[in-house]
Amino acid sequence: MNTSLIAAAGLRIAAVFSVLLTLGVSVPAQHIAVSAPGGVKQAPPAPPAEVRENPVGISPPEYKGTTLYSIGTPTDEEQLYLEYINRSRANPVAEAQRFAATTDPDVLSAYGFYDVDLGLMQYQFSTNPPVGPLAMNARLLTAARLHSGDMFTNVFQGHVSSMGLNLANRVSAQGYSWSAIAENVFSYAESVFHGHAGFDVDWGNSPYPGGMQTPPGHRNNIHSATYREVGIGVVNGRNTSGLEEVGPQLVTQDFGTEASSVAFITGVVFYDVNTNGFYDAGEGIGGVRVDSAGSRYYCMTPTSGGYALPVTSNGNYVVTFDAPGLSRVVSTNVTSLRNIKVDFAPPYTPPVLSGPNPAYLDQDNAYSFTPLAGATAYDWERTELAAYTAIEGAENGLANVTVVNSPGYSVLASLPVASGSYSFHLAHLEPEDQFLTLNAIVRPSATSQLSFAQNLAWATDAEIARAQVTTDGGASWQNLWSQAGNNGPGQSSFTTVT
Repeated sequence: MNTSLIAAAGLRIAAVFSVLLTLGVSVPAQHIAVSAPGGVKQAPPAPPAEVRENPVGISPPEYKGTTLYSIGTPTDEEQLYLEYINRSRANPVAEAQRFAATTDPDVLSAYGFYDVDLGLMQYQFSTNPPVGPLAMNARLLTAARLHSGDMFTNVFQGHVSSMGLNLANRVSAQGYSWSAIAENVFSYAESVFHGHAGFDVDWGNSPYPGGMQTPPGHRNNIHSATYREVGIGVVNGRNTSGLEEVGPQLVTQDFGTEASSVAFITGVVFYDVNTNGFYDAGEGIGGVRVDSAGSRYYCMTPTSGGYALPVTSNGNYVVTFDAPGLSRVVSTNVTSLRNIKVDFAPPYTPPVLSGPNPAYLDQDNAYSFTPLAGATAYDWERTELAAYTAIEGAENGLANVTVVNSPGYSVLASLPVASGSYSFHLAHLEPEDQFLTLNAIVRPSATSQLSFAQNLAWATDAEIARAQVTTDGGASWQNLWSQAGNNGPGQSSFTTVT
């Protein structure tokens, strides 16, 4: 469990904390294997992955002239899973280096829990050759979403549905004429990156050497050249049934190749708003038309930005992207009827607002702004900036904070305290992440400070208390302070951190 005090910079916090915490079970993914997982129930099951080939009575689909080819409407998170998969397929060695260097607390928690040998992991990835990208498929997307929804509603992790349908049943029911299929499922992901790492690192319990499954069925599915397409279904939320619980994120990845063996020019159209050179949730551009004279189809990107353009022969293809204010022409070459990835990331120039500042009182204020290419609508947001100082010592109860904690105890405590009558107290009755988040949204200055008193008591060295801030509405968090336990009684009194 990574227990965090999550606070916006700019607040002076005088709250006191007696942080008693336990590292929770980090939950890995599950590839297609119908046997129930052993050991910790949330761990991936033992391999092999279920792979089926050459079903009887399946005829390849017919192509009928120029028409819209739709990948469905994948969400931002579903598209992000695909981008992670294709990044790893393109360069397994680089992806392993990212996994080894990650600072993601949930992934690090899993590494610690399963004792993942990062050196061995990187060596194993070096044996995977680069393979072409996967294209999103609308029918596989539907099958994956339905299965993730079933696992959420009926509180389980597995490859056989609550109605007794296996992968082949579920994929065929959506009209996908497959020659090969496989599946990864994970009912306990903490985030998209945590879910991706769970599948690709393929962590698992002993007796697996190096804390990774043998063979790594989830990873093998991701890196297999057998598959051309994928459907990814994400459900966010928690659900319980008796002592069973799933969440906070459930994901199903259904891999497939149709009997037709059609190749795809595929990719994503996005604004690289955070300039990290990679697609992130919320950066997709919808409504972009993608064409190629060598394909009988055209695509319209959904709001998450992805597309897939079927092509039936090898050769050079000139791909065009077109939307109001956006245009690009790219030449690419398809060989051996392998998929190829072509992204379009136009430069992002945020709208510039012009008008009176400060606004006039008791009269209309006219504002204008520069347009953003590809945008179909705009939202206006007005915020009042005022000097802000807060002292939160738990005397206000939970009115100014949001708490995510394990059941069975009160977060408000009268003893011990650093000052005043109360303190916030996080305990480890259940092994799970717990958070205390200040609700205020602030704009910090160069002189803003965050100050708090803390008392980390009984905790192991794998249990970490953190103070974090977010600048993107909670999508990511940066550490300001962290402290691990000492496998003993810990501190005997409060200390102030600024």
